[in-house]
Amino acid sequence: MDESDPEVNVVARRTRPFSPWLQIDEIDVRMPGSDRVETYHGVRQADAVSVLAMTTAGEFLLVRQYRPVIDAWTWELPAGAVDEGETPAEAGARELREETGFQITRMIPVGVTHEDPPRRTNKLFGFFATVEPTRDRPETGMRTRLVSGRALRALAASGELAVPSQVALVWQAGLNDDVRAFLGAQGHLEPPWF
Repeated sequence: MDESDPEVNVVARRTRPFSPWLQIDEIDVRMPGSDRVETYHGVRQADAVSVLAMTTAGEFLLVRQYRPVIDAWTWELPAGAVDEGETPAEAGARELREETGFQITRMIPVGVTHEDPPRRTNKLFGFFATVEPTRDRPETGMRTRLVSGRALRALAASGELAVPSQVALVWQAGLNDDVRAFLGAQGHLEPPWF
């Protein structure tokens, strides 16, 4: 909390189980300067990971999957939940292999954010990784696509890269000192998607 932030009075918190994967939080709050108590709702889920994955040829790995909640097929970065007892890096490697059949050869942490602070409690761990194919097949219902850095930038700019936090990861990775140093050692003056 920044010392200039006014104090908020949290009157009560309740968590209601909804399924094995999610719970609903109800938070009763009295905001600064108000006598009224308001109830806010949030979704509690496991933390998640997203991986901006680049092949040795400089192409980027995307997955296409059907999202029932929006009734649409989407292009996304490989991503998923951090399972209990698993580190975010382990989850990123597992999710990438399950969804794409590729394995990570090098992984660089990019950052940790809250996925959707107004409504969700989970954190999102972002990684940049270099990958290589394996003999594994992608998860059922998944389709993979390799795109150039220019195409990745266009997909992010147009909204076709469907998850806003993943668009942010593309931007964050391009500004990350460790990612830029790694790419520079590979002969890239700038991240290929910039």
